[in-house]
Amino acid sequence: MIKKLNMISVSVVLTVIVFFATTAVQKIFVDYEPTVKVLVAVQDIQVNRPLDRFMFKTLDVPLSLVMNLRVIKRIEDIRDHYSVEPIHKGEILRAEAVALRNEIKIIEVGEGQEKVSVKIKAPENAVSYQIKTGDKVNLYFTGRLSVIKNLASSRDSYIPENVDSRDSDYGTVRLLESVNILGVFDEEGNALSDTQRNIKIDSVVFGVGHEDAKIINNLKGQGVFDITGLPYTL
Repeated sequence: MIKKLNMISVSVVLTVIVFFATTAVQKIFVDYEPTVKVLVAVQDIQVNRPLDRFMFKTLDVPLSLVMNLRVIKRIEDIRDHYSVEPIHKGEILRAEAVALRNEIKIIEVGEGQEKVSVKIKAPENAVSYQIKTGDKVNLYFTGRLSVIKNLASSRDSYIPENVDSRDSDYGTVRLLESVNILGVFDEEGNALSDTQRNIKIDSVVFGVGHEDAKIINNLKGQGVFDITGLPYTL
């Protein structure tokens, strides 16, 4: 009986040895390639979308496929991240395609509001470019009276006092009062930080109601927008 058990044990050991030897030989003679875990999108993802685990699945892919890429390998690594470029279904998630919210300055507006961008013509139109994100300001528009009366007639407060003047005359109206600046951008669309004072401001973003957004967009290209700063209050 003992002799039979010893033979069985020897047979098991030999089987294990043969298995590992065969595997090693196959790796030598067969084109073996290691794999790496990556995240793959299971849906199309637009820019500036908050990322969650349900947007991706984990897959093992050949290492050579991602050799020259910086890829996201774990679901945990997308926590609190946003997409900074379109991510297509079936695409491997690259590190360059995501960023933390504070890194890309995501602009969010309240319910019932829209984001509207206003181009700044010159330093004197924006408090000598001293404005920054979070500042409370007033927004004015200067243009022909005919433009102001036609496009802003839905708001009595927008009509200048000299409405009897010729339509070819110019007037100034206040469009927004005591509103917060949501973002400040340069000519290439890069968000400017509060400490960047040597870069020319190209545009600012506000959060406004639908009617105000329509009026501001209609006035673009037909006059000049001015921003005035307001004192800080505790």
